[in-house]
Parts: sequence; structure tokens; C-alpha cells
Amino acid sequence: EAIEAEFIFWPSFKDGTEPDLVIVVGTYYLLIEAKYLSGFGEETKITKAQLVREIENGKLDAENYAKDFRLIAITGDPYYEENNFRVIPEAFLPHFTWTNWQSVSIFLNSVLESKKAIGKQERIFASDLCELLDRKKLRGFRSFDVLSNVPSLRVCPSIFFEARTAKFRGAFIGFADNLQGSVVAHLGNSQE
Repeated sequence: EAIEAEFIFWPSFKDGTEPDLVIVVGTYYLLIEAKYLSGFGEETKITKAQLVREIENGKLDAENYAKDFRLIAITGDPYYEENNFRVIPEAFLPHFTWTNWQSVSIFLNSVLESKKAIGKQERIFASDLCELLDRKKLRGFRSFDVLSNVPSLRVCPSIFFEARTAKFRGAFIGFADNLQGSVVAHLGNSQE
């Protein structure tokens, strides 16, 4: 289904409303509204709130495609800000999804790092978007699970230097428990 997805950037509805992206894929019509520093358009005397207009127009357009409508909002907020979405009718909330740019960054990085075959143009676009999100400080924390794909580090018998062979070590030569042989004996004799 994803291969046959149709991406429509900045479609314009009859009332002039322009969501950022519509993706028609499988049985779904996904309307995506993305924000970074600005908020969603508020209701005025002339127009309804931006999200309400996008819901109304998107539902109609989805019906023309015979698809199930979903609204996806992407913001720079680290967590869901309920106040940003108070205009969404309660009956519509099951058809609404919020995510943030940090999650988008994590998703794109996981796709780019995977062995999945994606087209050259898509890979370039995803890489550019990841770099932009990184510059904007919108890269999410991926936890330590990413280390599962990293080859094991070389195992070393000791992380301490050999004090007996050090030319410039100063007065402190490390922890006595980790030193061997004559250096430990020397420490013992010098403390008497």
C-alpha cells in the first residue's frame, strides 16, 4: 500500500484552507497539519478555526476518495498540549492523532538506518528532513535500544595504564588495588 501512496502537498480547499499534506494510502485519507513555532489559526469573525476547517474540508474530500479520514497534527511541543486542540469536536477525537517533530525524527532515522529498500529521492528527502530537525534541536532521544545494532566494543583486560612503565605519572599513580607487583610494594614501603 505504501508504494501506491499519493502525496498531495498544500492542497487548496474551496474555502482557501491549505493543509500541509494529504496522504491517500490504503483505506485512509490522512490530512497532516504541521507546526513549528506558530500555532494553529484561531477562529475569527470571518473564518472558523483552522483545525475545524481542515476537519470539515478533509472529511468531504475523503468521502470523494471513499477513504477513512484522519487528521494528524505535528508540533514542536515535547508533549501533548491539550489547549492547542480544544477546538476539535469531541466526536471527532477518535479520528485525530497528535505527534511531535521529535517522534518524526526518530521514525525517519530508524527507516534510514534500517536495511529497508527506499528510493533514492525518498532517502535524500528523509535525510534532509532529519538534518533540518537536528539543526532545529528537534531530534528525539532514542534511548539505549539503538545500541543493539552497534558491534560490541573490543574487550580490554584493564582500563588502567601500567604504572611501572609510565614516564610521566606525577604523585598519583592510580588505585593500589588495580596495580600489580613492585608498584604496590613500593607504595606500601613509602607509606611507612
